Amino acid sequence: MAVTLITPQPVQRETRGAKHIPELDGIRGIAILVVLFSHFGSTATGKTVNLGRILGELFGLGWVGVDLFFVLSGFLITGILLVSKGSTGYFKNFYARRTLRIFPLYFLYVFVFFHVALPVGRLLHYGENIDTSGEIWYWLYLPNWWNGSGHSISYLIHFWSLGIEEQFYFTWPLIVLIANKKALKIICLTLIVISPVLRFIFTYNSLPPLFLYNFTPFRMEPIALGALVAILVTEDEISILVARTMKYLWIPALLGFAAMSLHSGTTSLGAVSISRFGYTCVDLTFASFVFFVAQSVRQNREVGFLRNPLLRSCGKYSYGMYVLHMPIVIFLAVPLAYLFSRIHMDPPIARVVVAIAVGTGLTYGAALISWNVLENPFLRLKKRFPVAEFTPQPIEDTPQ
Repeated sequence: MAVTLITPQPVQRETRGAKHIPELDGIRGIAILVVLFSHFGSTATGKTVNLGRILGELFGLGWVGVDLFFVLSGFLITGILLVSKGSTGYFKNFYARRTLRIFPLYFLYVFVFFHVALPVGRLLHYGENIDTSGEIWYWLYLPNWWNGSGHSISYLIHFWSLGIEEQFYFTWPLIVLIANKKALKIICLTLIVISPVLRFIFTYNSLPPLFLYNFTPFRMEPIALGALVAILVTEDEISILVARTMKYLWIPALLGFAAMSLHSGTTSLGAVSISRFGYTCVDLTFASFVFFVAQSVRQNREVGFLRNPLLRSCGKYSYGMYVLHMPIVIFLAVPLAYLFSRIHMDPPIARVVVAIAVGTGLTYGAALISWNVLENPFLRLKKRFPVAEFTPQPIEDTPQ
């Protein structure tokens, strides 16, 4: 038994003519909202507020939103590279499009922070203790190596994930070009195994808190899992065993994560069992989810909740929301604390709801401005660098 494509292989088209898949925006929306709910929810608790163990652990799970971004990114980028193989300007178009999408907002943020906001802040006696010796790491797009080495700047600490993605994609297009699909599967599976093995080995050493979470070699499996899903959904045939395994993989993965969390007594990303294999369990769950969505699209079935307008809108502006949310998290804490002290808002969960609503709204507004003023003008230039369309093709189950 196999799953067989019933349409021809994809042909090269300009991206602007490609079919847009609303469900993918919905996945991005979920990912960014998980991150924001965690960060803004935490600002409402304060040092004396006890939200209970369960709620505290839920906020501590915000890190999984980034892993969902990783899996989805590996899926989309690898899919585009696979259907672009052999096309004119394969490397030029890929790197030009990544540059136009990622660099303008990122580097503007880095410049404004180090050379505008921080100097002004120090004139006002704010930020005098911020360590700027690692500025070069941000300009070289290596913030995760700086963070993982035990350094951090709170306004920039979230850039570690952007560093991992771009470092992975620095060599990935070449690998996709020279390897056939069978070899690519082996490479993906190898990367998926290597990361937890390395984390297992290094947990026996005394390391900075974010070493295993931020260093690229330890965090390759979510992108590799997304890449593996892309390879599977662009194949002429998928065995029923593989399809069903991917479809239900989330069940043992979630059970495994639950067992590790119970063993550790926490869902924190720094717990030993979570850092060893918990990351992988989360990534396997998300890979199964993305595979399910891709298969649904291939079978012309809508995934209704992922087409929610709010989710799709957050997904559209998710990059700007992610980049810009951290200073809002930091500065919002003071006025929220003042507000809560003045109106005596109880129960504590009400504070969390208000903080999430206000913080997410401000972040969405900032991202909307960023999109229209900065990002979209650069994105329009992508039409000069066309790539092949990556759209999961319709399938049917056919006995073989």
